[in-house]
Amino acid sequence: MEKENKVAIKAKCTKAVLMPGNGCGSDLSRCMWYPWIARRLRECGIAITLAGFPDHLKAREHIWKPFVTDTLGPLDDETLLIGHSSGSACALRLMEEHRVFGCVLVSAYDSDLGDKLERESGYFSRPFDYDAMCANVARGITQFHSASDHLVPVAVGQRVAAGLRDAAARQNEKTQSGEQEEPGVSAIAFTYIETPDDGHFQDDAYD
Repeated sequence: MEKENKVAIKAKCTKAVLMPGNGCGSDLSRCMWYPWIARRLRECGIAITLAGFPDHLKAREHIWKPFVTDTLGPLDDETLLIGHSSGSACALRLMEEHRVFGCVLVSAYDSDLGDKLERESGYFSRPFDYDAMCANVARGITQFHSASDHLVPVAVGQRVAAGLRDAAARQNEKTQSGEQEEPGVSAIAFTYIETPDDGHFQDDAYD
């Protein structure tokens, strides 16, 4: 465990993958806050490609996850995942299976919200494994959600945050004293995502 923790502490973010909300189409360079965050990350020397996702309306898991890992990847402990809305569900599932540097979640949710399209996406067909997510993240997970989000209720986002916090606490209990890594995703050069005045896109951090 001591060796693993030292590896995690030395991890460096060199690239980021942005998973958008569904319906964003093939051009993310003018979509919402995505070009802003891409510019900020590039200023920090972190590579990021604003790629349009296939199946952009339904955002189905069996299409999006392979697209991220095989086309935008590979994912490794130098990769920062950024997931917004439907992209956050994809990011959660990817963290269950892949070691990454860290993750930023915006308007995250862990249920189909009673929506047929969400139910058919595949992400919500089984429980989320928050323990696996936290074990696979070298640095940390940062979550943003607005109290005025009109698509994802704040209580749902809080449930995701609670699951991640509880899992992170269990991971920290396994960490030897003196080897704990600093909290948060330290490589990203922003505190709040500055976006248009819309609750689902302008998000406040959980603390």
